[in-house]
Order: sequence, then structure tokens, then C-alpha cells
Amino acid sequence: MLDKILLVVSDKFHNFATHKDVITKTELYRLLHADDTIFSTAQKIHLIPGQGFSDEDIANILILAKISKNAHLFDFSLWVNLPRRAPKRHTHKHKRENILISDPKQISKDQFNMQILIDENCEMMNDHQTGLHVQGMVLLEASRQGYLAIFEKFYFDDSNEDKYFIFNHMDVHYNRFAFPLPATLSVSIREIDISNPKKQYAVMDMDVMQCGSKSASFSLEMTIMGNKRISSMESRLANQSLEQHMAHLIHNTHIQEATHA
Repeated sequence: MLDKILLVVSDKFHNFATHKDVITKTELYRLLHADDTIFSTAQKIHLIPGQGFSDEDIANILILAKISKNAHLFDFSLWVNLPRRAPKRHTHKHKRENILISDPKQISKDQFNMQILIDENCEMMNDHQTGLHVQGMVLLEASRQGYLAIFEKFYFDDSNEDKYFIFNHMDVHYNRFAFPLPATLSVSIREIDISNPKKQYAVMDMDVMQCGSKSASFSLEMTIMGNKRISSMESRLANQSLEQHMAHLIHNTHIQEATHA
């Protein structure tokens, strides 16, 4: 008898779990503790981790894989080998639930890849989940984090100076819906200039790959400078903008007063 395969997604993707061979985290917990199981003991049920899980969810599921009474019916091997979520310092995030990618791996000089790891509690999904697919802005944010993580991990020296990434240009193309299934972010560096430590530059092309197809493509162009330099520039521009806005308000007020005089 052939083994059975089930995809497991987080509860927020419950609409997707209405499809055949897809269950939610809550349904998995129920199966692990049920007094009567709907599965044959002759089958081994392979569980595929989908999207939406926090690091704590994964840890809890692996604990249940050892202690729940029906654990022997399930194969959790893919959960044991899930990639590690990228560090906070590389993605510029304070909360781990907002990190959407795994630690990037370098494939060749200019080629990298990482897994997309969506936590349903992330800021991008905090309000609601629409329909069956993963929202496009979630994929865009994952690509932005991928850019940061690659630069932070592979191109910066060990200096303690924080870096500031400035968007110059962004191209976004959505080719097909992405769903809460495993997905990879494949990255190639098209242009890069790191010769000047005070000002660096790179263009990265990123593809969200799922089920052998390209779900979305992003091209991100950024300039990277030290935080101190950017803070000084930002403060100067903020003062200029405030002065210009106030002058504009005063000018318009004088015009209105003259009109009604």
C-alpha cells in the first residue's frame, strides 16, 4: 500500500485546508491525540510543512512527534530538517515572527537562495488573510529581507557600524498565485559595487519559485551607506522639508486673506 501524504498549514490558511490532503495545525493536533484514527496502521502518513508556522509551532510539533499516542502513524522527518530562520540582525527585524526567509545560502559567486518561511503572526498578515493564496506584499517583503540578509551576511565586514539601505528602484512582476506551500527565493546579483566602504550599491534579481514555476519576480536596486552619514543627511532634509512646508502654508494663508479682504 502506498504511503499517504498530507500538507499541513497554519490555522490562518484554513481556507486552503479545504482542499484534499491538506490539514491545519489544529487538525494535526486533533489527529495526534484522537482515540480513533481514520488512517490505516499499514500506512505511514508523511507530513509536509506548509506556510504559517512560528518557530514555537515547529518546536511544539516536534515534541508531539515524540510523545503523542498516534505519533507512530506519522513521518515528521521534513519538520526536523526545516531551515533556520534568518537572524534578526541580517533582516533588520526586532521580532522573529516578522522574518519571512531562511538564512541565505550562497550557490555561486553571484547566486543565492533561501526558503520562504511565513509566520502567520507576522506584521504582514496581522490584519487578515484574503482567499487561498499568499498575499503579494508578503512575497515582496520576503524579497526585501533577502536583499538585506545577503548583503549583511556575505558583503559586510565585521565593523559594528550599522548600515542603512536606500531604495533607488524596484520592479515587481506577479506571474501566478503563490499558495501556502513550500517556496524558494532564488537570487542573482546583476550589478554590485562595494569598492567604496562609505557608499555601496547593488541590483538583485529575485524569483519566488513554487512547484517548479515562477510565482513572482522582483528587481531591487539599493544604495547602502553608514547609519551616521544617513542620519545627518536625513536630519538636514527633514529641516528643509519642514521649513518649505511652513513657508507654503504661510504663503497660502496670505493669499486667502487677500482674496477675502
